[in-house]
Amino acid sequence: MNKINQYEPLINYDDLTKEFSKYFKSRPWITEYKKTEELENKIKKFLGVKHCFMVSNGTISLSLA
Repeated sequence: MNKINQYEPLINYDDLTKEFSKYFKSRPWITEYKKTEELENKIKKFLGVKHCFMVSNGTISLSLA
């Protein structure tokens, strides 16, 4: 089956590599990283809600629900 892409992603691999490098050098837990907090804040603002929590798996999300 042939696939037709709706769009081609624009990825600047140099920037992506730099960001991943900074992330892994800081050795954070994925849910305790500054960028995670920034994403949570953007999601809260977008949805117009007071709380947003990023979790590492579905089991934790179901426990919080």
